[in-house]
Amino acid sequence: MQIGRGALGMVVGNPVADEVRRNGTFVRRACGGTATYASLALRALGLDVALLGAAGRDHADMLRAPLARAGVDLGHLGTSETDPSTAYLLDYLGTPPVRRVRLEHRGPVLGPADVPPLPPRAAFVHVGAVAGEVLPGAIRALAAWGRPLAIDLHALRRFSADGSVRLGTAAESGIDFECFDTVKGSVEEIRAFDPGAADLPAALRAIARRGVRHVFATDGSAGALLLSDDSLVSIPAVPVAEIDATGAGDVFLAAFLLACHVRSDAPFDAALFGAAAASFVVEGPGATVLGDLDAVERRRAVLQESGR
Repeated sequence: MQIGRGALGMVVGNPVADEVRRNGTFVRRACGGTATYASLALRALGLDVALLGAAGRDHADMLRAPLARAGVDLGHLGTSETDPSTAYLLDYLGTPPVRRVRLEHRGPVLGPADVPPLPPRAAFVHVGAVAGEVLPGAIRALAAWGRPLAIDLHALRRFSADGSVRLGTAAESGIDFECFDTVKGSVEEIRAFDPGAADLPAALRAIARRGVRHVFATDGSAGALLLSDDSLVSIPAVPVAEIDATGAGDVFLAAFLLACHVRSDAPFDAALFGAAAASFVVEGPGATVLGDLDAVERRRAVLQESGR
């Protein structure tokens, strides 16, 4: 199967220098973050991808290398001479491991003046900020491109002085969520968006009332809920042996956007495609396992058959 020729997925956000530890012991430093996982997943599925963001000189070579090898267009990935790269500490504690996340430092920010003219082949725009590095003014400039705009609710993260992470509300973020066609968050992020919502479906509808067409609440191996055009449906997860769930939600959203806006799949089928794509990345550490188009289609077919 072929992805539509000429289409481009535009991913916005900084690649992240993740320091991975196991019970406090250093394991590796790797390129991670929502923008990285989304870009690599889309390339594995055969779509042309351009990444808009920046790295610092401290980790620029390490961050650029896997993206360049995958064929991501890095013409809009800058390198700051003064700011460090966005960097996180990920410590996996206990058995089964529980991940503790801490921001080491935020990297260069993207403001409205850093948004280039619309790439003519862009089919959608995926905003994947993980440390507030895509400023609200930049999001408004991206919305002015007139392409379907999606965001991951990692954008709600707020940070203490020691780098520990909490979730803020939509109001605290300063982001105009009315700009977005699609919003995806974990169950916890969706509930944090509007703490006044009575339950999870009400929280999804509070987001949809801002004009958002597709709203997802992802819940790991329990699957996801999709509110699309006022219809609430459950999206099953593919049962697999999980090694590391990091990046699963990022891959889910990226694959959904490809299926919806490049393949023109119906929202439910596009969400099943996202779930099928996400099932691969959990089978290995980091972004080491990603499904190609045929493999993802086979797993989606299993989900479609099981739902009949």
